[in-house]
Amino acid sequence: MLGVLTLVTAVALASCDFKRPPYAVLGHEIGDINCHDGLDNDGDGLIDCEDPDCIYESTWCGEFIPLVEEDYEPEPDLRLVRRYCRMKLPDGADNPYYDIKKCKSAGKAILAVCHDSIDNDFDGQFDCGDKGCSNIQENCCAKEFTNETCSDGIDNDQNGFTDCQDFSCRHGLYVTVCVENTDALCSDGIDNDGDGKTDCKDSNCQGTAYCKGKDPENTDAKCSDGIDNDGDGRIDCVDKDCQALDICKPDGRAEDTLETCSDWIDNDGNGYRDCADNSCRYSKDPAILEYCASVAENTLEKCSDGIDNDGNGYVDCNDYSCKRDGPPEVVQYCANLSESTLEACSDGIDNDGNGYTDCDDYSCKRDGPPEVVEYCASISETTLEKCSDGIDNDGNGYTDCEDWSCSKSTDKDVLAYCESIGENTFEKCSDGIDNDGNGYIDCADWSCSRAEKVEVRRACQESAADDPAGADEACSNGLDDDADGFIDCDDWDCSHNPDVTVCGNGPRVCE
Repeated sequence: MLGVLTLVTAVALASCDFKRPPYAVLGHEIGDINCHDGLDNDGDGLIDCEDPDCIYESTWCGEFIPLVEEDYEPEPDLRLVRRYCRMKLPDGADNPYYDIKKCKSAGKAILAVCHDSIDNDFDGQFDCGDKGCSNIQENCCAKEFTNETCSDGIDNDQNGFTDCQDFSCRHGLYVTVCVENTDALCSDGIDNDGDGKTDCKDSNCQGTAYCKGKDPENTDAKCSDGIDNDGDGRIDCVDKDCQALDICKPDGRAEDTLETCSDWIDNDGNGYRDCADNSCRYSKDPAILEYCASVAENTLEKCSDGIDNDGNGYVDCNDYSCKRDGPPEVVQYCANLSESTLEACSDGIDNDGNGYTDCDDYSCKRDGPPEVVEYCASISETTLEKCSDGIDNDGNGYTDCEDWSCSKSTDKDVLAYCESIGENTFEKCSDGIDNDGNGYIDCADWSCSRAEKVEVRRACQESAADDPAGADEACSNGLDDDADGFIDCDDWDCSHNPDVTVCGNGPRVCE
């Protein structure tokens, strides 16, 4: 009995040493305590109410509705920032209210309003769910904004989009891994920028040497192989790049032997080469006739192999021998691919696979039947009227001056109009007005945040500069250059800009 009592006492004493952990062990972030302790308890990169586990499981996370109605500031209150942070007024005059201390206070006030779990402006959204907050990088609403987080295969912000599929990566200020515009990235078979289009099917790749053509067509070998090496639609000696070579110059020989009818050269200089020349095609030499029959481009196989089999400079369905003179099944095949009917020129599909859709394709807007040419002319967005009517007339996804057919028009009146309404100056990019009427205000508009001119881009980026030295200077001058309420290294774009070296190696904004 005594032995049993001693054992029980020992166990009881031992149990007194137990201390309950103040928060859940790694792997769990649920409950009010764990969702309000400032720790990433489950190690998923999301802390407290940033973690969906807390939003679902904790009563702490979610909008806080005060019992007493109060007059809360808008979300965020940019009025104070504009009042105190701007050194110059839109008209160029000095701002009499400029005060760097009050500017910093205004920046802190924005962070407070965007982290109070209150829908301050009564628009149905609060904190990072509110557009007014999410557009300010210092609020740290975005979790995928670096090359590392945008290439780790993890949906870091748990919004359903991973890496380059995430808008914050694809359009990140300093993210370079989501761009698909080099020969290497445009030939790797990967949709690097996550836009659903791979390699040469991506419009960003169209200007690369690889997508223009794998190789230049300017050597004897490449100008006599029957392949469109540079992808310009012209093969061998039909290509201007080849015509300067001796191999493509007429040698004065008659084109009436098997050799001269199969050498890919217009030997007699009459403009027709090999079997495209009647002297070969209608030769009395059985060997020549047999050869020409073997390379004739008039079967379904040869009209869909991407090769100029008969050497006349036209490939597949671009060759009349396929689309007009071929067997019925070949003519039908080419008809199905053609982009020349009103239906095919208005369906939003690149029917002939040449990289141009509908009225962007010459086969529609120039070479199509009259009704198709007329249709393309009617929807073109090229006049002052159509560039200012608020309608996407040509259906390419860009309206008025957002469309290059307007903003880069050769019409001086159209250009002047687009320039006048553009959100393209420091003043217009920091006045709180949607000057160009595209639905995006100031730095939410790419014409501001991605402007070519540094002086315009600086309205959105404190570290904007022509070189690293300029970026360092802007991030260490004690001024709020972009007038957003955050100065130098307290500004997100200074702390994360890889060109900036003056912000040290300590924790950066949003880290």
